[in-house]
Amino acid sequence: MAEDYPTAAYWLLLIGGILEFLVWIPLGILWGASFLYYGYYNWWYNLCFIGVIVWFLIWAILMIVAAVWVKTGDPAKVHKGAVLGLIA
Repeated sequence: MAEDYPTAAYWLLLIGGILEFLVWIPLGILWGASFLYYGYYNWWYNLCFIGVIVWFLIWAILMIVAAVWVKTGDPAKVHKGAVLGLIA
């Protein structure tokens, strides 16, 4: 049986989402440790960077969701997943 979904888009979205997690989670942990140590001095800078980390983790989740939608094979969901993947 032939595959009914765009495999390259699926794998690129999935790998991209996983790589974002592999980059931003360690940065979040390191910056969280820095926040505990220097938090009372540079709280605004640390808060902004934590916001950036959360933002990129949300986009990583959206990329993985887009990969799952592309994998379904339903043309409507494949289109929505492709658009979401392009935005993310």
